[in-house]
Amino acid sequence: MKNKPNYTKVLSQAAKETTKVMTAQLRAEAIASGWDAETANALRVKFSNNKFTISSPAKYDSAIKDLEYGTSSTQPSPAIRRFSNRTDAAESHMLKVASALLKGGKI
Repeated sequence: MKNKPNYTKVLSQAAKETTKVMTAQLRAEAIASGWDAETANALRVKFSNNKFTISSPAKYDSAIKDLEYGTSSTQPSPAIRRFSNRTDAAESHMLKVASALLKGGKI
């Protein structure tokens, strides 16, 4: 008799693998929005406690806030908010990974 797959584990593993794709998409969005490469490359998508979050080293907090929301002398460049509203590719990738894990019987 074949074991039932652990769907929670499948989705968790697929989500963790999808963070790599999402991080690349987020960084590309930031650069396309005019962010400097160093600050954009400090952004990372993580998966923990069953949710995706965006993080970066604390030393970039001020620069990220200023770029995302603007300052009294600069317009906002909302890369993070724009990215958060465009998750179709990441969702599709996650489903493909989950499907491959289920078909491969790895989990």
